[in-house]
Amino acid sequence: MIDFNCDMGEGISHEPEIMPFIHSANISCGLHAGDEKSIRLSMALALENGVKIGAHPSFDDRLNFGRMEMQLPESALRSLIMRQLESFYAIAESMSANVHHIKPHGALYNMAARDEFFARIVAQAAYDFDSRLKLFCLSGSASVRAGEAIGLQVMSEAFADRTYTAGGQLTPRSNPHALIHTTDTLTKQVRQIIEQQSVTATDGSVVAVAADTLCMHGDGAQAPLFARHISGIIKAYSA
Repeated sequence: MIDFNCDMGEGISHEPEIMPFIHSANISCGLHAGDEKSIRLSMALALENGVKIGAHPSFDDRLNFGRMEMQLPESALRSLIMRQLESFYAIAESMSANVHHIKPHGALYNMAARDEFFARIVAQAAYDFDSRLKLFCLSGSASVRAGEAIGLQVMSEAFADRTYTAGGQLTPRSNPHALIHTTDTLTKQVRQIIEQQSVTATDGSVVAVAADTLCMHGDGAQAPLFARHISGIIKAYSA
């Protein structure tokens, strides 16, 4: 069965509706959104539903929800990731919760996906902090290569509710066609990912993707509906 993950701990109101349908939760470390209270609430929900817990570190950018790219020197970026993991693990330990994976958020995720420099720093920080962590990263990206090169277990990720460019990157959110809004389009993309290991880009070209895990964002108005729908598709293929 393909893993199904969703971003959590960002202060959204419908986490209890989504959590029963997913396998892995990427919980904000509190810089782009949320705080210790929301992290604890998300971890508690994950534990109740048997959902694997992952750290979702970001740039220190609450104003832009962690979606603005920042150029940081290596030492500063490494320190930023390490601090978030330290605080996240402290909360998890206090709740007797295991941390299963790490998935960078927003701009940090996208920069590591296309830039070998950022990919290496993120992967090395994760490995040095806890070499048992699984690294969730964009299929076919620099993050995959960096994680594999140092011995992290990589889980290649495809997106159910985002469109793709011809180069295999996520369509920038500034583009009006960046998000998928209907269950019909969502169904078509999820089935194509599972059946053909590919997506159709916004220009009509077909892009190969390897998907160990499938992501849906939790902050959209249709997120509970999409979560239920994606879960049903995955179960149908796994029957």
